[in-house]
Amino acid sequence: EYFLLGLCSLLDAVMKRPMSEVLDGVPLPKTIRDALLGTPNQAKLILDAVLAYARGDWNSTTTLARQANVSLSTLGRAYADALRWSRGVQALDGQERHANTMDTHPTDPAAPHALVADLTRAKLAADAELALHHQYHALTVLLQSLRTRHELRFVLGMHLERLFPETRGSLFLLDQGGAGRFVPIVRWGLDPEPDDAPLPSCVAQHLDHTSSIESLLTTVVPPVRSANQGVCAPLMAEGEMLGVLYAEPEHTGDAPQRPLAEEARRRLFDVADRITLPLNVMRMREQLHQQARLDPLTGIANRVFMDDTIERKTAEATNWGADLSVALLDLDHFTMVNHSAGHDAGDHLLTSFVQFLRGQIDTDDVLMRLGGDEFVLVMPAANADEAKVRVDDLHARWLYETPAGSGGHTFSTGIADTRGHGSSARALLRAAHKALAEAKAAGRARVAIAPPFVAIAQEETTFLKKPGITQ
Repeated sequence: EYFLLGLCSLLDAVMKRPMSEVLDGVPLPKTIRDALLGTPNQAKLILDAVLAYARGDWNSTTTLARQANVSLSTLGRAYADALRWSRGVQALDGQERHANTMDTHPTDPAAPHALVADLTRAKLAADAELALHHQYHALTVLLQSLRTRHELRFVLGMHLERLFPETRGSLFLLDQGGAGRFVPIVRWGLDPEPDDAPLPSCVAQHLDHTSSIESLLTTVVPPVRSANQGVCAPLMAEGEMLGVLYAEPEHTGDAPQRPLAEEARRRLFDVADRITLPLNVMRMREQLHQQARLDPLTGIANRVFMDDTIERKTAEATNWGADLSVALLDLDHFTMVNHSAGHDAGDHLLTSFVQFLRGQIDTDDVLMRLGGDEFVLVMPAANADEAKVRVDDLHARWLYETPAGSGGHTFSTGIADTRGHGSSARALLRAAHKALAEAKAAGRARVAIAPPFVAIAQEETTFLKKPGITQ
């Protein structure tokens, strides 16, 4: 990088000052110096040849060197000398000073070959460092655009194995359901493992409540205690544990186990820091999404989610030529419970009712809270009569198998289906509401089916005058 900047400065200086003045203080072989003091065309060829040599483009280097009448060994020495010279120039108080620390004319016959080998190793190391920089940059850019865990799994699966060669590891995220367990999201260098595989010891430590807080919150790279010890980098945000990034040396047959390299260990913590912020943003986005679509008291879908769900389910039923029923359930005398026993008792009744229903309905059924004490139950592949049988069974089980039901808390239900009441969410809910009102009026604690919808033909009217008729 310094060398290329030096070449750019040299080209800029050539356009403003004589070449002989520019080359004062620049250690170059005599062949290069004489050539640069020649025609501008030859100077340009030599600079292009040195640049091609620095890039490792040997075909271009050979062609340009032949055109500039300069040998490859001379180009190699020129590149090495210019590289040392550019690194020796240091900025000090706004002034440049030159550190004369090299011999520009080696006398050892083997020096050119050793120089080429040194340059090759230096170039490979520089290329690896540049590739790592690009990998970091690509990972950072992609992490900033993450929205779902599926995208996180795809992005990290594409980069972690490249960032940590000759290692294996996993990214564990803390279960959002509150179960207090780590779930592997991304693995690299590992054979497929079952979900119940034992956690690495340092990962399990973060679930151990007896561990000290300092040991869980630290982001300092820990020392290596044993050859087979893996390294855990915790992902912490706002004092909360999000997950753990784990890596260990890759096992290679009968070879002796080696500890994780220091560079890999430091890189692990660096990557963990880069993952933490976008992961926390994604977690907060998921929480906002759940709060917008889930009822905070009962944990089931709310009214925002209801219309989309009914429309989607009715579309699926229509495509398959199947029936679908919508049942509107309402707890009887719920207002009296709130007034007499308090809102806490009312909330307990609602949560008990939802917990009972979720344990009884089929896996394809969808339970949602419409508001207050009203709930919507979508039952695919069931017409109104079949839905009535199922709801009657639910009512009997609620009354005789639960403390709340046996205490006299009944519910009324109105049912509508796609066969007789339309296929839109609004039409089905309107019909179910009418049936629920009939069940309430008939004495509550019962199930009513909405009468079939009959389209009423309306006479066509027009305000335009018909021919021959005066209005």
